[in-house]
Amino acid sequence: MSKYDALRDFLEKRSGTVTVTLDELDAIVPGGLAPSARQYPIWWMNDDPTHAHSRSWGEAGYDATPDLERNRVTFTPRSANPNI
Repeated sequence: MSKYDALRDFLEKRSGTVTVTLDELDAIVPGGLAPSARQYPIWWMNDDPTHAHSRSWGEAGYDATPDLERNRVTFTPRSANPNI
């Protein structure tokens, strides 16, 4: 069990593209996001099975696109992503 399961559960209840602020994600994920999530776009890499946070949105069927300058992340359903 991972603290990022809460993010997976949040996304599974949504449909379509979801944009949330990092502060909103801090409220969703118990204990908040890792500090590196606010600093490094690579933290948001999709399809990384070695990291629980990446698995969380992948298991919900989403890809993450961070916009750290604007303090937000957009989750796009994989079925809507033409790059797959």
